[in-house]
Amino acid sequence: MLANPSDTLDYVIGFYYFDENATKEGASGSQVFFRQPSEINNFDIENEAWAVYAQSNWIPNVLDNRLTITTGIRYTEDERYAARESVILLGHPDDDPNWEPVPIDAYQTEPDSSFENVSYSAVVNYAIADDINTYLKLATGYKSGGYNVRASTEAGYSRGFDEEDITTWELGLKSELFDRRVRLNAAVYFSLWEDIQLNLNDASTPNNVRDTNVINAGEGEMSGFEFDLMAVLTEGLVMDIAYAYQDADFTEVNDPDNPELNEDDFIFSNAPQHQYTVNLNYSRNLDFGVLSTNLNYNWVDDREDSQKAFEAEIGRSTIDSYGLLGAYLGISEIAVGRSGELTIGLWWRNILDEEYYTSSPTILQDAGAYEKAVIFGEPESYGLDLVYRFSR
Repeated sequence: MLANPSDTLDYVIGFYYFDENATKEGASGSQVFFRQPSEINNFDIENEAWAVYAQSNWIPNVLDNRLTITTGIRYTEDERYAARESVILLGHPDDDPNWEPVPIDAYQTEPDSSFENVSYSAVVNYAIADDINTYLKLATGYKSGGYNVRASTEAGYSRGFDEEDITTWELGLKSELFDRRVRLNAAVYFSLWEDIQLNLNDASTPNNVRDTNVINAGEGEMSGFEFDLMAVLTEGLVMDIAYAYQDADFTEVNDPDNPELNEDDFIFSNAPQHQYTVNLNYSRNLDFGVLSTNLNYNWVDDREDSQKAFEAEIGRSTIDSYGLLGAYLGISEIAVGRSGELTIGLWWRNILDEEYYTSSPTILQDAGAYEKAVIFGEPESYGLDLVYRFSR
């Protein structure tokens, strides 16, 4: 519900509901070649969440009405249910025609739990000039707890894990300058994590990648800076440059099952320190349509695909930095008949045919004892788009 009771106050009130159900049946081990026992794992998962929230904007009658105070609050409840049945079987029907599956080790668990959270945000926005705004923001959030269906023990599975919390401060600027020919947005931020959910290998079976435990073991910090600059260079030609810097570290790690671990053993995954994009766009009205061109370059710094520091130190989980160049040329709004428009576009991606990868999965490395396993990104490609739009 959106309301505007006065010129100085407006607010929105809402309700959110989510429900999902999932089942899985799986087996591991071989009954074909080596007559090993089979492990049968069946899962039944149900998640339900609901929330109510409200947010308001207030413009107090001070400072020439250039001050806006925004506040928001959200109350959330999450219900997590997971049933797991694990059975290990001996024997094989090829060895005994009267064979029936006989469990030699089995356990059944049906844990469920609920989580509730109150998150809030507050923003103070001050307009230095008609086209320049500054703001200071404080926001909190949380990620629900749950159950790890790949836990190595029944106790670890039934215990589950608790929620993860984050608090963020942000100071920013939004502006349009030089008769709106330049737009500059910038921000600095600092985030504090508590009870970070870490997926850890079982210390008692370090070589078994299927044995993992999720626990609230970590605390961490992330700080950064980012800006977006857009400028009209000439009529029809626009340049857009965006840059982001971030620094993220674990400040505390405490695993009760492995007290030797500490914050130096972990890093934030998929957190490149630097990344930037550059776009040049040119458009021009033609007699029969609109000409649009684009030249873009995207660069991403080194990052890690694992939270384990030792894998980063040897380069095993490192995703090397890469830059991708792309281009587009198209004509839109071409009148076709009485009631339609045609768009013709030529695109060219990864023009330099950069060989890069987007993932370095740890599980594949552990399972296959590889020095490095990677998933490659898309190679050079190009194509033609034809889009026809019917008028209403």
